[in-house]
Amino acid sequence: INAEYGVVSHGAMSKLASKMKAGAAAALDRFRRRKKNPLGFASGGNAKLYSCPQETWDKFLGDIAGAKERVLLENYMFEDGRATDAVADAVSAATKGGAKVKVLTDWVGSDLTTSGQASGQAKLEAAGARFKVFNPPNTKWLETMREKAGFLFGRLGNQEPLRNKMIQAMRMSARVGMGESVFHRTHRRITVVDQDVGWVGGMAVADAWWHGDPHCSTALINGTHKVRDNMLRIDSNPMLASQLTQAFEQLWYCEPGQKQHTHYPEQAQTSAELNQLRVVPHSAQHRLFGQTLYSQIQGSSKTAWLCTPYYIPTAKLHRALRKAAKRGVDVRLVLPGYATDHPMVRFAGWHYYSKLLEAGVRVYEYQPGFMHAKAAVFDDEWVLMGSANLDRFSILTNHELAVEARIPSLNAQLTQQFKEDFGNSHEILAEEWNQRSLTSRLLEKACQQFQFGM
Repeated sequence: INAEYGVVSHGAMSKLASKMKAGAAAALDRFRRRKKNPLGFASGGNAKLYSCPQETWDKFLGDIAGAKERVLLENYMFEDGRATDAVADAVSAATKGGAKVKVLTDWVGSDLTTSGQASGQAKLEAAGARFKVFNPPNTKWLETMREKAGFLFGRLGNQEPLRNKMIQAMRMSARVGMGESVFHRTHRRITVVDQDVGWVGGMAVADAWWHGDPHCSTALINGTHKVRDNMLRIDSNPMLASQLTQAFEQLWYCEPGQKQHTHYPEQAQTSAELNQLRVVPHSAQHRLFGQTLYSQIQGSSKTAWLCTPYYIPTAKLHRALRKAAKRGVDVRLVLPGYATDHPMVRFAGWHYYSKLLEAGVRVYEYQPGFMHAKAAVFDDEWVLMGSANLDRFSILTNHELAVEARIPSLNAQLTQQFKEDFGNSHEILAEEWNQRSLTSRLLEKACQQFQFGM
């Protein structure tokens, strides 16, 4: 064909075309599998929503302490304090009873290694748990800097808050300097006890989530903000426990520096009947939570109620909510009010309010404390809840995990919780929003510029 490279025969061209066609077909097949949940729906068992911190922690710790064979515990956030100490005590009881315990946490999310021998990690390991940190950096300078920071602030006296801020800043700078893969965090909350009990949701193993009093108010963030969260407990469902186990082990056996590929063999029943549920695993390679969420929003005919601590949506999600409201679905969002751990994310999220309100979406800002729950109900049957936020990190880069359930009784439990949250929230009305202050508009505009990094 070309004198410089020689003549290519017709047969060679046909062979090349066939390879290109086969490659394109394989790529299309991989794309389709990325958008389809291979895990089947499981029948049986009991699914119960836990929202009261006292009740949640009592049941959660009791399940761990009572384990006979194994405990798999994965949580994005472990922090030194009462909550981690209580988990360590429960792990100790489990291991003394013969159970094997594995604990997996995320390097960015957790702060268990900042207090030396008294750290939560040391206590968990002393209790008999095998402990791993997911996706740590392959650099030594951060630990050196952390030691220097500890020495420096030890010399300066009681400057623990400032020291923690410095350590967090070093973590962030390390993230920026180590390439894109460092943004693939495990934000999941998974607990599997024996072959029977599974927990998913948004709760962290940190004192901000620890129960503060018997009246279902949680502990405080920085002494002021209460956390509102949900956990889902499923028992007597071995198939779901197996799915959670498989999800846990995908990352447990992922070594530092290894590509974080996840693969799940396809199971038989991928459409749901009443009173069935399944795990929705999610990663940058297989964005199944986003696809499940879009499908539920598009398929809803009556209600689509969602709560999230961070609303920095993809264009597709933002558009899906508005389209649903325009076709007559009762779409509502419960978001944090003044109480939030990331004010800039809240201000950036204000950018989306105007179009939501114009489309008929009802927006609420939760008032008693920090809304950290991640859950949704659709019509009278469906529930979707787990660890994922409605932001770009969760939808595009994080490892997340949710449970999709077609269980009317669970839908009713969560619907009732939503109604309580609506009553404890301030509804943003279009007229009020259009008359918001200049300060609010400037905060929104300034923080909007950084939303692609949120």
